[in-house]
Amino acid sequence: MIFLQRAAVSENTTGREKYPFTVPALRALESIEFTPPVTFFVGENGSGKSTLLEALALKTKLPPGHGRTIGW
Repeated sequence: MIFLQRAAVSENTTGREKYPFTVPALRALESIEFTPPVTFFVGENGSGKSTLLEALALKTKLPPGHGRTIGW
């Protein structure tokens, strides 16, 4: 089974002054490492946890969910 190990913002990414980079937790994000077997996302409401997870889902061609339960 293949797991996501790392995600990075492309160096040629434009629009870093627009959403989702306006979210404080994502503004300075360059890369993130995922360590097995589990990675937890914790933070205050509105800190960007769901935004980051939805972006990862879209880039890995998974459904973003939008707060709905997805039947697998």
